[in-house]
Amino acid sequence: MKVRSQITPQPSASTPTTPKLTTNAASTAATSEITQRKEADFDRAIEIHPNYGDAYYNRAKVRYFLEDKPGAIADSQKAAELSQKSGNTNDDRDAINHIQRLQK
Repeated sequence: MKVRSQITPQPSASTPTTPKLTTNAASTAATSEITQRKEADFDRAIEIHPNYGDAYYNRAKVRYFLEDKPGAIADSQKAAELSQKSGNTNDDRDAINHIQRLQK
């Protein structure tokens, strides 16, 4: 008869050991993967429509989530610039507020 520890691999220090931790780890990985795909989608949208401020603003949010603060700031600045040129003061204000939050 084998001892249970020989049959069941023991978790490493970095392996979640409870259902909640395992689920949280999987969710975080999935969210990061989805977010990276969303960044690529915004890259494509900007490539097709380089003067569409909302694409820059939304990519800024994605980049912030991915911990790319310089990229998030640059995209927010571009969104503010494009919103200002188009006369959309609400979006311009939102982008400027986002920049200020990022720079803190």
